[in-house]
Amino acid sequence: MFVCEYWEKRPVVLKSPFGDNFISAAQPVNWLRKAYEPGQSPLGREFFIKGIKQPSPSGDLLPLAGETTLEEFIQRLATQVGISDYQYVLYGLGRFDAQTMLSTRQAIWPLLQRIGLPSGALDTDCFFGDYKETAAGLHKDNAAVISYVVHGTKTMLVWPFDYFADKTEVQDAIRQKVRLGHVDFRPYMKDATELVAGPGDVMYWPSTYWHVSVGEGTPQMTFNISLYFPIQPRADVDEIIRLLAGPRLDKVWERFYSQQTGPEIALPESWQQVVNIYKEVLNSKKFEGMLLGSWMRRLSNGGYTTRPAPNPDWNATDDCLLLGDSDFPVLTAPVAGEKRIISACGTIFTADDMPWLDVLVKLVNEGKPFTLSQAVKRCAAGGHAAPLSLMRTVAERLLQCWALQKVTD
Repeated sequence: MFVCEYWEKRPVVLKSPFGDNFISAAQPVNWLRKAYEPGQSPLGREFFIKGIKQPSPSGDLLPLAGETTLEEFIQRLATQVGISDYQYVLYGLGRFDAQTMLSTRQAIWPLLQRIGLPSGALDTDCFFGDYKETAAGLHKDNAAVISYVVHGTKTMLVWPFDYFADKTEVQDAIRQKVRLGHVDFRPYMKDATELVAGPGDVMYWPSTYWHVSVGEGTPQMTFNISLYFPIQPRADVDEIIRLLAGPRLDKVWERFYSQQTGPEIALPESWQQVVNIYKEVLNSKKFEGMLLGSWMRRLSNGGYTTRPAPNPDWNATDDCLLLGDSDFPVLTAPVAGEKRIISACGTIFTADDMPWLDVLVKLVNEGKPFTLSQAVKRCAAGGHAAPLSLMRTVAERLLQCWALQKVTD
């Protein structure tokens, strides 16, 4: 019903679609704590007060060691720190909390089985604070958004694309990410669709809709599952070309000026060199392999482009029970040098292309508990040698990226 009635058609609020206890009481405060740990990329987080971007918060502006719930942190911000109209934004939530990403991925998998993986990125971001409106102001993304309310009451105002289409000069704006910070949305509130949701509820709006968050100054937290659309696939290709051809192209630009005399017209030598470099890169096996690897990362991670934070409990013994997920199988493909590329939960690595590897991957993708000792016996039954140390190394890589988990019971 959701796909037929609403997907990329119109906004809606869904009441508790993911069931109870989707997010534990401790998870939200841990997102904030982990996001600002030393060594985390500053590109994955933002902090605003009264709509103005601030330096990364520290000290009293972050959850203390004894605070185990978001409510405790909110209370201290209000009574002891004394700030208001603040907003914390975390991008790529899976980098800070793998379990949230894995549970979210599982929750939206039935939708992706209907509509397919988005051609662009799929990622999860977190928005928290008592802010009265989105710091970015009125805007639209090139993404359909599923916004899950963790805490408080969230209100979004949304408008169809045509309503503000004359306010931007961006070409093909309906497919683009566009900011309308210069537009005061308040005179147009009467024509907006108002989405109001409480904890456990989900707000949805299509990729073409303009939107802005509004509030009464009370704390709220959401995380958005964003499915990005058409302009993104080029980014994968462009990045691979940059990695393969960038250093050579830089040298060409150094010789870009060209003199031409006489009536005959010819391309400048530098231009032709650029064309030749692109031809060579695009026709190379290395380009094809990197492009395949890029797609395998996304495919093995249910569309997500952010990899989950590593599993700290990744050591495997011969007889501990291991369990894979048949919904998100480990993918493999042959590469040069008698190796096989392995993609699991957005992580990619290589291993020897041997029969024992096929046996291990099949066991993982069956989605039933098994042990490494059992895997060795299955290999032997098929007449294949199985070096346990190599098999354990691959299994531990799969544990580390969450393609395998240990079964405790």
